[in-house]
Amino acid sequence: MRKSPRPYLIHIRQALAAIDAYRPATKEELTPQSMAWDAILMRLHAIGEYLARLRHLDEEAFAATADPSWHKAIGLRNVISHEYEGVDPDTLWQILTDDLPPFAKSIDAALDQLGDDLSGSPPADPA
Repeated sequence: MRKSPRPYLIHIRQALAAIDAYRPATKEELTPQSMAWDAILMRLHAIGEYLARLRHLDEEAFAATADPSWHKAIGLRNVISHEYEGVDPDTLWQILTDDLPPFAKSIDAALDQLGDDLSGSPPADPA
């Protein structure tokens, strides 16, 4: 039986909601020394990990349906994993303000395409 991508997409949606709750009101408040910085990067890392798992689950389906931003999110996960101290505050703010809203819409669209497919069990949340 093929696993459903739905649980992964739901966890991504939950991570996006958490990021929205953690995000400070201004760029100046988002500093590498803040708890929000750590929390946001952890959730972005989790999003990239879920997308990498989705790609591994069904590479052909992922290639056919993935928004280009999904590949960027996987790449961001790799940057966070291997160059955590090198994450640029301006770049992170741009991701939060410019890139995440359309990314969230692409996740919502993928969930809508799946409809009420509730098959599969949710993966453990790494965050």
